[in-house]
Amino acid sequence: MIYSQLVVTPEIFKYLKLNQKGKELDIAIALNKLAQNKKVLAYKTNGTWVTIGDPVNYLKANLAGAIFQKLINPKNLIDYIKTLKF
Repeated sequence: MIYSQLVVTPEIFKYLKLNQKGKELDIAIALNKLAQNKKVLAYKTNGTWVTIGDPVNYLKANLAGAIFQKLINPKNLIDYIKTLKF
């Protein structure tokens, strides 16, 4: 399972700054600035993109990947979830 859509060189770190909220690095802005000075290559891939920047979507991505790779059985997962106490 791949959790990133980027392969970057160390030079990107010169351009990375915290976003306006001061909580995340804004890779899109950094890539744009880098592209003004250097060659940036892009490759369109097939697949489904999901954000993993929060706990719920991170869990969803892991579950989807594990089910797709047949690492877990969806029925067993559902049975387990039903045992959880909320």
